[in-house]
Amino acid sequence: DAAFDKGFISVSDGGEVLVSDRLPAEARLLLGLDVPLRVRRLDDGHRRYLKSHRQGVFVTPAGGVRSTGSGP
Repeated sequence: DAAFDKGFISVSDGGEVLVSDRLPAEARLLLGLDVPLRVRRLDDGHRRYLKSHRQGVFVTPAGGVRSTGSGP
């Protein structure tokens, strides 16, 4: 998904779909991201990959990438 690849969405360790504040409201509506979403059945391999994605790809409100050690 392009929104994931460009860092506009990611997934927390708990499965919550995270949406960057940098994704315009119109795009959120179009993509169905205007309501809370959750991914089910994440295994440890998914969590490791998603942590890397949140740290290196997911776009924060300031336009940078999120750099927290754990969590969303």
